[in-house]
Amino acid sequence: MSSTFNLDPQAIDAEELRRPRTPMAVYLQEAADVQAFLDKDNNWQRLYDVGLPTDAQSAFGMALAASRLAQSAWVVATRPRKEEEDAARELQATRLRSEGISGRRFSLRDNRSVQGALDRIREGSGLADLAGDCTDVAKLILDNLPAFANDKSFDAPAVANQLAEYGVQIPAATSSRRADSGTAPSLDARDRAFHVLDEILGEVRDAGRHAFRKSNEVARFGSEYERKKNARRRRQKQNVE
Repeated sequence: MSSTFNLDPQAIDAEELRRPRTPMAVYLQEAADVQAFLDKDNNWQRLYDVGLPTDAQSAFGMALAASRLAQSAWVVATRPRKEEEDAARELQATRLRSEGISGRRFSLRDNRSVQGALDRIREGSGLADLAGDCTDVAKLILDNLPAFANDKSFDAPAVANQLAEYGVQIPAATSSRRADSGTAPSLDARDRAFHVLDEILGEVRDAGRHAFRKSNEVARFGSEYERKKNARRRRQKQNVE
């Protein structure tokens, strides 16, 4: 039986191919969360009642499964290319980020505005979050160096400078790896599977926001990752101003 939705990734024109902007692990988890919510309490029916095609549930499930498989294949194909020094850098950056946050929280415990900024920094699991956190933590340390003068256990300038370097190095290393694997067939297959899923998820989210517009559950149809990313951009803009 044919589907209302396009489930054929090869039917997508190369010039129109949509590539992920959100880390795939995060994207797939958010898609799975939407699916889990709709699969209970007859919630799919509420979306059908506002006009979503009735084969959306099956199409969404197939597209999500296909995207997961394609992502796994791409990860297996590219993982050997990830140099050991990149992995070591990410581990060191994660540890230093935690040290920087801990040091700031104690030394700046009487500064409410800094504590508020600290509370808004969320330690994410993706490389984009890690790089952004490193940059944010470095800036807050450098902006408040006098507060660390009496703490002999925390070399604030050195930590801040190293964090700032990681904030630049991690995205650069990620871009380099992507460039190295940019023509891999597994990457094209991953992007095509993502495109199929993203089109369906987009329609599901649109219908969900409309069907649940008067309910607190409407937040389930947005991206928490995008909300956090936009909040970080606003913070960075405020810091610059």
